[in-house]
Formats: sequence, C-alpha cells, structure tokens
Amino acid sequence: MRQKKRDGIWGYIFIAPQVIGLLLFSIIPIICVFYFSFCKWDAISEPVFVGIQNYITEFHDPAFYKAIVNTLKYSLIYIPGNVVFALLIATAIQHIKGKVGYRLIFFLPIVASSVGVSMIWLWILEPNCGILNYFLECIKLGRVNLLGDTKTVMLTIGLIGIWCNLGYNVVIYIAGLEGVSRVYYEAAMLNTFKGLYFTDWPVLMAACSIVILPVVLVYLSAQKYIIEGIAMTGIKG
Repeated sequence: MRQKKRDGIWGYIFIAPQVIGLLLFSIIPIICVFYFSFCKWDAISEPVFVGIQNYITEFHDPAFYKAIVNTLKYSLIYIPGNVVFALLIATAIQHIKGKVGYRLIFFLPIVASSVGVSMIWLWILEPNCGILNYFLECIKLGRVNLLGDTKTVMLTIGLIGIWCNLGYNVVIYIAGLEGVSRVYYEAAMLNTFKGLYFTDWPVLMAACSIVILPVVLVYLSAQKYIIEGIAMTGIKG
C-alpha cells in the first residue's frame, strides 16, 4: 500500500509540469478570451462589458463569412492531406533500412520556427528569382507566382502546412505499425492483400484517432497557419 502511494505521488510530480503548462498557456487564456469577447477592450484601458455586441458586429461583417469559407477550403486541403500523406509515408518507410534517419528528416520541420519556415518557402517560391521559377525556366515552362495568384495561394499554403506538420503524424503511424508482430505479417501474406489489410488496420485505427484529433484541434487554433500565411503573402487582414 505504501509503495502504491509513493508511486502515485511520483506520478503526480511527473505530470505536474504538463498540467501547469496546460492551465497557464491553454485553459486560462481560453477562459480569458471568452470573457473579453463580451467586452470592449483595447488591451490598455479598463475593459468595458458590452454583452453580445461584438458578436452582432462580427456577424454583420462580410469579411467574417469570407473568412469562414477560406477556413473550410483550407481544412479540406490540410486535414485529409496531412492524415493520408503521413500514412502513405509511414507505410513506405516502415520496412526499409535507415528508417530512423527518415523519421528525423520528416520531423525536422516540426521543431522549426513558423516564420523561419515561411521565409524559406517564400525564397523558394519567389516569382522573380526563386528556386522554383529558376527550375521552371530551365525546362522552358515559364514563371509562376503561386503566392500572388488567388487561384493557387490557398493550395500552396495548404501544402506547405502539410509539409510542416507531416513528421509528427508519420512518427505516430510508424509506432502503430511497429505494434504489428512479424508473425501476423507472415500469416497475412498467405491470404494476400485482404489478410494484410486486416492485419494493419485494427492497429492503425488507434493511431488514426491519435493523429486526426490533434490535427483538427491544432488546425482550429489556426495561430501557426495565420503566421505562415501572413509571412508568405503579406496579408494583414
């Protein structure tokens, strides 16, 4: 009994930093933002409670509905693309030598600064002297302005967002695939693809839930993608 109590205390000690960080940087700010949404406040003077007036004003602003449409367009690119591409890559590198190195390569963009990544892609896609346009001119295809054309900017930023966050999901999927014993693979091969499908999929269902939920939640927070979009396109509103 004493040993269990001691283990429980150590468990609380180990999770304390994460819980404190979650409270200070996620839960409390969300509560504060919800409260201030009912106030007129410039972040300097004393907040004045105005009820739902801010929401009424927002619902009468045409830019609000345009933002919703753009958000839905981006979600149709980012969420399925991130989940599907991560699964395909994880499956491809699962049974090859040097997969640890591939995991590192795919994971590097996760730890990179959003603004830094945006500047790199801005340099690559720059319409006048970017690497992409230099390559296209070399093969006689002409220049393109992917970030300056309203028809291509959403797709471009969406694909860059997928590239930036692909590595985390790849690692999760690989961890799920490694949970399948080689014995099951050998048995499944006797039943061709159908058996192989039913070998992988029950394990990947759990991995998919771990991947999809954070992807949706992180996407809905939108902060990182707003930073990337502003940095690459210069849009301020």
